[in-house]
Amino acid sequence: MSRLTDAEVTIAESVNILEFVKQSGYELTRVGQDFKVKGHGGLLLSQDGHRWNWFSQNVGGGPIQLVQKLENCSWADAARKLLDISGKYPQIAQTAPTYKTQHKEFTLPPKSINVNHVYAYLIKTRGLEQEVVNALIRNHQLYEDDRHNCCFVGHDKDGTPKYAALRGTYTTDKPFRGEVGGSDKSISFCMPGRSGRAFVVESPIDAASHASLWSLHGRDWRQDTRLSLGGLSDKALERFLKDNPQIKTLVFALDNDSGAENHGQMAAARFMAKYAAQGYAVQNQVPHGKDFNEDLQNFREQAREPPQQEFEAAMEM
Repeated sequence: MSRLTDAEVTIAESVNILEFVKQSGYELTRVGQDFKVKGHGGLLLSQDGHRWNWFSQNVGGGPIQLVQKLENCSWADAARKLLDISGKYPQIAQTAPTYKTQHKEFTLPPKSINVNHVYAYLIKTRGLEQEVVNALIRNHQLYEDDRHNCCFVGHDKDGTPKYAALRGTYTTDKPFRGEVGGSDKSISFCMPGRSGRAFVVESPIDAASHASLWSLHGRDWRQDTRLSLGGLSDKALERFLKDNPQIKTLVFALDNDSGAENHGQMAAARFMAKYAAQGYAVQNQVPHGKDFNEDLQNFREQAREPPQQEFEAAMEM
């Protein structure tokens, strides 16, 4: 079966999930400003039709991830199901939902009175360098919300918050993760640097982990930019490059997923071809484990150089 193109992934991620679940035979009921999927306890869909949270399972995400959970299928099969139904019912691929409320205004969650949970989770549990965490807090890119989640904030080029990713701080088998309603997926979370090089990762914790590894190797982690895609769509990267013409080199540091389909590295291959064609210098930096946070934790446990050659090669660029 042929690989999905960037255009196909973009179409799949633009599907209005409220319309999708109705066309697929699921029953929706209104709960406040959201919609509940009947028979799936705690599964709520946002009123704008683009995000969801399954609170009983502590998971959330976009259209592709929802289909994976509902249909118990792979990421690629979920994307193809969305493409298929968007072809049968073209109206569900509209970016604007068919409900009266067209858009939820973006508002950052209230802050906790301290950052104790964020510190414990990111530094003690995930192994991030304290100087990296402190810098993110000082730069208003990270704080603890009133539910004790890590709130990673993305700003537009004028410094206005437009996006926020949430990560639960309680250590469970399935920790909570999601995004604040109304987030602009073309902004995402970014750790800006001074050079013309940007490392492209999947999540804010990946970005901070990569920076922490850099620091542990005695390098200036503030030199280069680290951009989180908030998944495997390059929508945020396209916007970032338009706003930052000084960036000439892209290092894709996406996850090294296990299983038959390595979605992180499949995406890296697509992006390298796409942006090389646009004139950027590109490189693929593959984590030794499943991601750079796992590499960071292994480094701390073993107190030795991480074995992946790609990390060392990238430092010498």
